[in-house]
Order: sequence, then C-alpha cells, then structure tokens
Amino acid sequence: MESGVNSLGILELETYDVSRKTKLAMNSSTCLRPLLARPEAAAMWLALTAVPMLALPQAARAQDTGITDLGGLGGWSAANGVSGDGSVVVGVAYDSTSDEDHAFRWTAAGGMQDMGGLNGGGWAWANGVSSDGSVVVGTATDGVSGQDRAFRWTEAGGMESLGTLGHGISSSATAVSFDGAVVVGHSNDVEEGGYDYAFRWTVADGMVSLGTLNGGQASVAYGVSADGSVVVGSAADGAFGNDERAFRWTETGGMVSLGTLNGSGYSQATGVSFDGTVVVGGSADGASGNFGRAFRWTETGGMVSLGTINGGNYSWANGVSADGAVVVGEATDGASGNAVHAFRWTKAGGMQSVEDWLIGSGIDVAADLQTKVANGTNTDGSVVVGQLQNDHAFIARVAKEGGGLVTLEDLQASLAATAGGGAMILRSSDLLITGAHSRPLSRRVEGGKNTFWMTGDW
Repeated sequence: MESGVNSLGILELETYDVSRKTKLAMNSSTCLRPLLARPEAAAMWLALTAVPMLALPQAARAQDTGITDLGGLGGWSAANGVSGDGSVVVGVAYDSTSDEDHAFRWTAAGGMQDMGGLNGGGWAWANGVSSDGSVVVGTATDGVSGQDRAFRWTEAGGMESLGTLGHGISSSATAVSFDGAVVVGHSNDVEEGGYDYAFRWTVADGMVSLGTLNGGQASVAYGVSADGSVVVGSAADGAFGNDERAFRWTETGGMVSLGTLNGSGYSQATGVSFDGTVVVGGSADGASGNFGRAFRWTETGGMVSLGTINGGNYSWANGVSADGAVVVGEATDGASGNAVHAFRWTKAGGMQSVEDWLIGSGIDVAADLQTKVANGTNTDGSVVVGQLQNDHAFIARVAKEGGGLVTLEDLQASLAATAGGGAMILRSSDLLITGAHSRPLSRRVEGGKNTFWMTGDW
C-alpha cells in the first residue's frame, strides 16, 4: 500500500532520528515514504478524527532529557554554572575526605571531577564557566597567602590566582565572558577602607575596580555580557543611605542604578544577556510587602517583576539565556505550602517550576528528584542547573526544541479540508513538530492524485 492518507482517512507515519525543528512540511507531488529502516522504527497509524491525543513514548525521546542528580564528593553539592551547549557543569561539592568544599567540573563522560586547589590550598568554589567549557572561574583558598583568591582555571594551566584590588586580603570571581577572556567578581581594597568593590579582570589590564554608586561604600559584580563590555551586580548607593541597588556598568556610562520594584529598599542584579540589554536578578517589592521578587530589566521596560509560582511569597532570578528570553532562579510555590523550587520563566509560559517545565515537555520526573534552586541556564535555555531538595547538584534538560504531547486536534487543524474520494487538498501549516529536519524523498505519484509528507519525532 502506498504511504499517505488512505480511503479511511488514516495517516501512516514512520519514526526516525532528528536533531532540529521545522514546520509541518507538505507537498502535493511527494509521497510519504519510510525515512529510516531500523527495527524500532515501526509504522504508526493515526486516526485523525478518532484518537484524542498522541503521547510520545519515553523510549523515543531524546537521550539526556529530564533531571539528572550529579551526585557529590561524599556530601552536598550545587551546580553554579553551565557551558553554552550544556555539556559542562561547574559548581561546588563537599569533600568528606578532606572535610572541605571543593570546586568541581562535570561532563557526562567524566562525571564530577574535583578541580583541585590553588597553590596547594584546599577550599574552592567554581562559580562560572566560558561558553565552550574550557575556562572556569571561582574562589579558592590560596595555599601561599592563606587567603581567599579569585581564580581562573584552564586544563593546561590549572587554577591561577587573579590577585586582589589595592593590596586587599581576599577576592572572588563570580562570572566570565563568552570566550573566558574577561572575569568579574569582587575584592576588598585596603586602600579604599577595606570594603569590597566590583572588579573586571583581563590579562592586559589585570584587576580593575568598577567603583560604587554615588559614593557608596561597596559593590559586587555577579554577571558579564558575552564580550565583557557590560557588567551587572549590586552596590551600596550613597544617594540612598548605602541601600543595596542593582547596577549595570559599561565603560562609557560607568555604574548606573537599575532601581528597585515599586519603591522598595534593595535590589541585586545577578545575570545579563549576551548583548547586555537584558538584566535579571531580585528585588524587594514595595507592592508585595517587600518580599523578594525575581525581575527582568530592559532599557525600554525598566524593572519588571516576574511574579512567583502559584501565588507563592518569594522569588529570585539567578541566570538568563543568551537572548534574555529564558530566566531561571528560585521561588516558593503557593500550591505546595510555599516550598522552594527551581523555576524557569518565559514570556509565553510565565514562571513555572523546573519539574512542571519538564512534565509539560512530556518528560517524566521522578518523585525523589525535586529541585530547590536554579543557578544557571545554557545559551538557548534548554538546560538548567542548580541544586535539588536532597542537596545534590542537578542538570535538567529537554531536547533543544522541546518534546512531549501533540494533540491530533492541532495536527488536524493544520491540514486543509479533505476533498471527495479520499484525496486531501493540502494548503499550509503553522504547527511545529519537534525535531524535524532533512529533505523529503522526492517521489512522483500518479497524475490526479494528491499526497503529502511530514516528518517528526514520535
């Protein structure tokens, strides 16, 4: 029997592996054919009017989806950063052998690897990673000075101290640019009263202070744009009694306050989009009893609250995707007694727990893998990292273009009405089918017959 729509109005489909998404493709001169001959690619028959929902089988979903507990080094752990493609995760894990916190770098192939110490020191945290995963930054106890130092790690050079500001005692690196060339963080400065100041570090210029807001006493940098030209964080604002304010810094404009939500007392910027135009973080909200609220800031829209989960009383944003469209963090869920969960926010979907995001993508979530906080996301927002309720680091991911359930009502609505004699007249479709790619097999059909082709993950 020829593949296509038969006289009963039933569509024959066969599965095959795919890697990206395309629109439902239709062509009046090509016939649906088997695209890949393999044992598990059994033909699937879909009755367009009789079956209410198509559920994607778990075995057919992309590998490495869902939540993965990254374990630890004998105790608790937390993931703080992730590479652009989601293949490298960095963070901190308690090492039961040394009774110290150690920085780790994780890959699927190598698992959680202890990154060692700085000049023989022990304690270390990894806070950020370059897009390709080759540069890691953080804080470690320096075996030479005995003090905490911002470090920059590469596989070739290991941990290297970035020093301090003005003969300061300690420093910490919190984020790194796309290529690993610009590092930001904070360091105390003995020459400026011993307060901590946000810094920007490069090989050429070393560690340079970014100052404060309106003569305030201190500042901390938490995020940096892809090219290193925009830095965000928080600073004591001298114009408001040294209250903490989120800031955005550029070389030309210096440090500029982003304000607060509805006249509250404090705010903090924690992440920034690749081009520096979208800033995320948290602020007390004067309209919500000064409870913390995650925010997303743009120059045109200002600081906008992202709300909470199901009417919970708290949220805070910790990371953002490259284009600023996906925000991740932590929030209380009003539907579960204000228990704290990691969240993922988009404009279309609003704020939802990472668990609900995965379930909505058709991915099962084990009852013992409940999230607590999300600390970072990858370039396109398809990967989230943070800490589970069991105090272990986690990575959660879906296929880059999603997955889950496709209703046949949506599928049928995307097709044109059928013509007499069982032939279908196909017009256009906006339905997005997960993972479709490649080209249709161009095959001629007999004159007077109408056929179509479509591809997708099933």
